[in-house]
Amino acid sequence: EEMLDITEELREARDALETEATRDSLTGLWNRRSILDLLRRDLARAEREQQSLSAVMIDVDHFKRINDSVGHPAGDEVLLEVTRRVASALRTADILGRIGGEEFLIILCPGDERTAVEVMERARHACESEPIRVDGGNFDVTISLGAAVVNEVGDVDFSEILKTADHALYRAKEGGRNRSEVKPL
Repeated sequence: EEMLDITEELREARDALETEATRDSLTGLWNRRSILDLLRRDLARAEREQQSLSAVMIDVDHFKRINDSVGHPAGDEVLLEVTRRVASALRTADILGRIGGEEFLIILCPGDERTAVEVMERARHACESEPIRVDGGNFDVTISLGAAVVNEVGDVDFSEILKTADHALYRAKEGGRNRSEVKPL
């Protein structure tokens, strides 16, 4: 019986370590390393199954203003609500992770351009739909999104997908924020 208890404790400790190693401590989403590993995995699957894939980068607009005006604990509450709202806009198979700070990545596989636009717009509307209430005030929070859409995976490099999604995100921010941009590869 003692051995069973020790075995159970070890299993629980292993599970806790796995969660700590793969999940973002604030949001519970996949952390940077894990979401990038999942993108590599889905890229290989998309090639094998001849499916399209989209990688969507998200950035919370003017997030620094929130942290500067009401502090990091309230900023964390905003990030948690943004996470909830973005997640509510996703399909069951879509994968959401936190890249760092106020940046997130969604993997859509399958994910052609039409799908990417639909998902991005649902997420954008979910975030802007109503103010986020936190200690210290109500904040109108918007997000900008940029997607790299890969229709034929074959010769596309992993880093090229991230660079393209980041470039599309930059165009969305340059275009006035609270927008989504798509760039096919």
